[in-house]
Amino acid sequence: MLFDLEKDPLEVEDLAEMPEYAEKVRTLFQDLIVLQRKMGDKLELEELLQGR
Repeated sequence: MLFDLEKDPLEVEDLAEMPEYAEKVRTLFQDLIVLQRKMGDKLELEELLQGR
């Protein structure tokens, strides 16, 4: 889920599925995977990223 909190403070409109935000979602997902590895989290998210 991705929201513009300035325009949508109630988090009603999820931007994550909009094509113009695809690269932002991908970048955030990659950052999450890096943080997971740093924290020792073993949950595999790579497959989810490949689907984006």
